[in-house]
Amino acid sequence: MDQMYINLFSNFHGPTVQNLGSPYSLDSKGRVSSRGINFDSDLTVAYMLDPSVGLGLDLPFFYLPGKATTFELGDVGVKVFNKKLLSTPNFSLYGNVLVEAITNDYSRSLGQKLGVKTTPNFRYNIPKSRFAVGAWTEAKAYVGAQKGKAFKLWACPYLNYQLAPKLSAVLQYEIETDHMVNNGGLLNFTTYQSDIMPGVSYFITPHVMVNPYLQIFTNDRVAWDRTGLGALVSATL
Repeated sequence: MDQMYINLFSNFHGPTVQNLGSPYSLDSKGRVSSRGINFDSDLTVAYMLDPSVGLGLDLPFFYLPGKATTFELGDVGVKVFNKKLLSTPNFSLYGNVLVEAITNDYSRSLGQKLGVKTTPNFRYNIPKSRFAVGAWTEAKAYVGAQKGKAFKLWACPYLNYQLAPKLSAVLQYEIETDHMVNNGGLLNFTTYQSDIMPGVSYFITPHVMVNPYLQIFTNDRVAWDRTGLGALVSATL
């Protein structure tokens, strides 16, 4: 088991804070959508070639609890990653490359043949302080798509303040911009979503983390009725 790496990373998309009992999540502009609250998850099962480099499967899926509980498989991929692509006492950079097969009906309906993406992230602990800065990022090509997205750029920079050994305050800013299939010009991108996410992260164990947050949408108008409740969960074996 020392050479196995298993990680579950899940993003819970919840209801608006004005109606916490609602079974519906919010869309990219913060409006109540027809899609139910859901866990957007990735399960990574990999073999570690050395302590930092792994090769394995990425299994994305959606779990929608509610009146009609449903499970949706995403596009399954092969992943190679390096947990310490660059590492110093205060800085760490994680890098990877994924090649995805088209195993999801929605992706097939768009004519996709393949997905190619990378999701690097970095963190810098500011010396002699309780602050850290970092960012989660993603770039993805939707190879062969006849409609919808052709290319996606996503970033989520964050500021972290250590409140206690296991507890931090976190402020994140999320933005996604997409190059659509019918957009003219290679650099013609459209902003899909932007939001601010204040929250806290707590390590239940060294390998299990929860990060509840408020999702304040900003690409239309900022309002209490366009603020959602969410949470990140990460568990590693």
